[in-house]
Amino acid sequence: NPLRLTMDAQYNPRTVEEVFRDYKGRRNGLARALTTDVEEFFRQCDPGE
Repeated sequence: NPLRLTMDAQYNPRTVEEVFRDYKGRRNGLARALTTDVEEFFRQCDPGE
């Protein structure tokens, strides 16, 4: 997925804006996974399949 960003293990937001941007991105990603990318989300959560 070209839009996927890699998060550094040491990521440490410093401002309220950075925290909100991170929250908003995670929330949008989860909503997308649960609505439009259901099959891919399930595959990633259940690798035994």
